[in-house]
Amino acid sequence: AYHGNAIVSKKHDLVGARTYPHSANNDWETIGHGLGEPRYGERCVLTAALQSPRHHLQLYCLHLEVFCGPLMRVRQLSDAVYDARLQEIAHRNDVLHGGRRSPHSTYHAIIAGDLNTHGHSIVRLSHKYATDRMKLLGVGQTEAEWLYTTMLDPHHGPSRNPLLGLSATELTRIDNRSTWFYDPWHLSEDITLDHPDYWGFAYGKLDWLLLSNIIVRKKSIGNHNFEASDHKLLVADVTLPSDSHPRDTFVPWKRSFVSLVYLTATRLMFLLLVCFVSYEMVGWCVSRM
Repeated sequence: AYHGNAIVSKKHDLVGARTYPHSANNDWETIGHGLGEPRYGERCVLTAALQSPRHHLQLYCLHLEVFCGPLMRVRQLSDAVYDARLQEIAHRNDVLHGGRRSPHSTYHAIIAGDLNTHGHSIVRLSHKYATDRMKLLGVGQTEAEWLYTTMLDPHHGPSRNPLLGLSATELTRIDNRSTWFYDPWHLSEDITLDHPDYWGFAYGKLDWLLLSNIIVRKKSIGNHNFEASDHKLLVADVTLPSDSHPRDTFVPWKRSFVSLVYLTATRLMFLLLVCFVSYEMVGWCVSRM
């Protein structure tokens, strides 16, 4: 099942089109009826490329799982990040060893789609939409903020916190330190899902445009009235630089002051709650002795 995925090009031919299943998936033929959404197959990665003598643009279209937790979505996103890195290595080797590509060809990549990063706020309480340990580990920030700061920040690499339960192989696959993917929109302020039907309980930046070695000239958000979809539309006018490194075009995300205060306050409140409960339990145990 492609879950609505598509890659289209108006003026140029797409080459090397492929699709492959995610390394972590729900079996829809088993759970679909129980969720009230009977489907066949599984969620997949779609990829294709646009090529010219001076540029190779690798495109990925994703629609990550919604009936899971953030950790499965990290594993699914890693399938595209890792493949983009492999394509970049193959492109570089082809250029250096006199392959079919021009010596001046530059590699670029885009990962776009609905990443369903909604595992925060009241959604944490759901056994249907929040099914892993991130119910607690992600307290104080949106899933989009957590995904960038913990997994995608190329300055630090993915977090090796053992509580996340990600293997060394999975951390290697999501590592963004060579591709330098970034999203040009603000992770906590540019909301793409806040449909009136959800009464403000399900919101956030669910839709992403991750860019590698690409410069954004202009960007906008559409479908504010949610008439065309329950998601907003992300539009970007970009330039593909020549003979550049992804690090040169990377735009870091900076947490706003309000977001930083909220993160700090909620983490402190959670820590105080744990200390209080522990203190009361110790006191109760002592009194029973």
